[in-house]
Amino acid sequence: EVPGVQKGHAILLGVGGGSRIVTNSIVALNTIHDTGAQAAGIEIERGSHSNRIAENLIYSVADGYYGNSAGYWPCMWLDQSHTGAYDPNKRNIIERNVIHNCSDNGVQFENGRHVFQNNLIVGPVGNKALDSYHNTLTIDHLEIKHNTIVNRQGYGAGLKAWNGTPGLIF
Repeated sequence: EVPGVQKGHAILLGVGGGSRIVTNSIVALNTIHDTGAQAAGIEIERGSHSNRIAENLIYSVADGYYGNSAGYWPCMWLDQSHTGAYDPNKRNIIERNVIHNCSDNGVQFENGRHVFQNNLIVGPVGNKALDSYHNTLTIDHLEIKHNTIVNRQGYGAGLKAWNGTPGLIF
């Protein structure tokens, strides 16, 4: 169990936009909840790849203030899994997680190269259950399949710039 982290992500794989990466790791069977502002429940930083994120329960994330600023972060933040030429063997697999009561997006994809499957996302979430709209890079090779999304407010999925981009499955 990872309760009550007040600043910083509850679980962070990698650091500094790819300066330090995490590979071939498993993050499973955790309960992450009641974090403070400026923190995602689980974040995979750019460059970290070949990881499995499975069967975690994530809820009540980044719902509060840190100092004088409000903090609204997604329950899960996924950056690009690996840089350079696409390699399907270096994707992160995110599966069988339960995500609910997020102050911002349930899951935010900053880039692709992940397989996101068989997850349950239950709103209300702050904005979208799944979001790929905030990124500045082109998303490629992202598979979002066999998930259940229940959201009574906001969008189920916000998909940005998916036309003509390789390997996108929803």
